Amino acid sequence: MKIELISSQNIYQNPSPAARSRQALFPGLVKLPNNELLIIFSIAEAFEAANNRSFISRSLDCGQTWSSPVPLYEQEKMELPCQLSDYYKPCVLANGNIIATGYGFYRKNPDESISDIANATGEVPDGINLLSFSEDNGHTWSLPRKMDLGLERGLELSGQAIQLNDDRIVIAASEFSLKAEKQIGYSFASKDNGASWHKQGVFFQHPPIAAWEVRICELEYNKIGLIFWAYDLNKEQNLPNYFITSDDGGITWNTPINTEVCGQASNLFYLGNNQLLTIHAHREKDAPGIYVRHVDISNNQFKVLSEENIWNGLSNHEGNIIEQFENLKFGQPSLIKLNNGEFLAVHWCWEKTMFVIKSHLIRIG
Repeated sequence: MKIELISSQNIYQNPSPAARSRQALFPGLVKLPNNELLIIFSIAEAFEAANNRSFISRSLDCGQTWSSPVPLYEQEKMELPCQLSDYYKPCVLANGNIIATGYGFYRKNPDESISDIANATGEVPDGINLLSFSEDNGHTWSLPRKMDLGLERGLELSGQAIQLNDDRIVIAASEFSLKAEKQIGYSFASKDNGASWHKQGVFFQHPPIAAWEVRICELEYNKIGLIFWAYDLNKEQNLPNYFITSDDGGITWNTPINTEVCGQASNLFYLGNNQLLTIHAHREKDAPGIYVRHVDISNNQFKVLSEENIWNGLSNHEGNIIEQFENLKFGQPSLIKLNNGEFLAVHWCWEKTMFVIKSHLIRIG
């Protein structure tokens, strides 16, 4: 199967960079029941700024043009002890509503970056997991509320939720901890459209290996595929992505598969017939960029059949993990299938002195 890049463009870039700083990061993309595309991404004055807020933009023409971004909600209406830098990803539910799930960091001192706090304490700032709902195709949203997950620390819930054929909404992520001995990857589910959540399984627990940037998709009825960025916190070393499946919707998990693909943020789309389309952000020195791969997962394997580099990036592999975090130049790629059978890939990246949201139109055949 050939992967062909058709075109690339920016979904959002600061329209007035000489007047003020507006950095765009962390996009999540969905196709709505009316076939519009909706994207949620963050805008802030700097990469780790306390005023990082979530915005929405939409496309009526399969991603060719996009509306000006509008805020997901007004944070001033929430009862918060201080500023909250927040990040959400959308998921369209079977009833047509949209749920946006994510996380936020409490930012008591706006002059202190997340990396500053991590360097001083060895952990990221205190945070919470959040969700918001829309019943009108994303035009208006409920005020975000806390997800009660019963954990000591919030989850790094940077990936979209999925809704299974049995109507469970499932999320998967690890707790936001940089401690080598505290690395556990959980799956949670909601049986009431997001009103309440319960812990249903552990997909990965091999300290000191962290499972970051977790992404999931439904493969067949209640069968889940999961991929994540593996990092050895003791050795300060990136490992290849792991791919794991669950045959019961995330309650129990099969043996992890070493993909031999060393992406630092990845995503996956199920094509059917045990075939995946995966997308990876490769940040190490050897040919950094965004790569799309056609993968065969039959017979408990992860076999790359073809691949294409769709965007060239800048390496930021140098230094310890906190130094890497504060110097990231691109990431969080994802894919959706358009009505004409083509795919739209999105990610954030550093381009011409600013962070932008970029898209790539891809044909598979």
